[in-house]
Amino acid sequence: MTETNIPTTPAPTKPGNTRPTNAPNGTTASGEKAAGIPAGASELTPRELGENKQVATALSPTGNIGCEIFSKSAQCSVMSLSGQALKNAQTNGDTDGLRGWSYGVDTQGNVFDTKRAEAPLSVIDGEYKGQTIPYGTTVYYGQFTLKSEEDGMTLTDTESGHGAHYSRAGIQTF
Repeated sequence: MTETNIPTTPAPTKPGNTRPTNAPNGTTASGEKAAGIPAGASELTPRELGENKQVATALSPTGNIGCEIFSKSAQCSVMSLSGQALKNAQTNGDTDGLRGWSYGVDTQGNVFDTKRAEAPLSVIDGEYKGQTIPYGTTVYYGQFTLKSEEDGMTLTDTESGHGAHYSRAGIQTF
């Protein structure tokens, strides 16, 4: 698995990429898509988590990659990498979570290992199960985009340009 270019300080945001608080997610006050949201991208429908918190969930066509997008952060997990992450944690005596199979990005452009120890909501059957994103499709929620391709899924914070590409081969951050 490859882990590179994890920023330690947030990248500056691009001027003009903010949206008024009364504008719908991912849109400007005039209803147009916010800067950085590609033309043709579809908005994911969020679900209520309670306490005024929402999450939009998505799955790769194979179901191997599950993503959760919140208003201030987003993360994806590669299920086929979780077994090796568990073995590594047991071998190394890690007690603060499993490393290397789930990465996130926040609205400041910070990319981080979530050290997730459980399966993401998006892969569990039930009300939070993710929408399957066909290959060649880009979706968004807030300022985060998710592009589904045959070689994996790419999660990007459109304001900073930072994110990660997730695949069976590993996770590449940028």
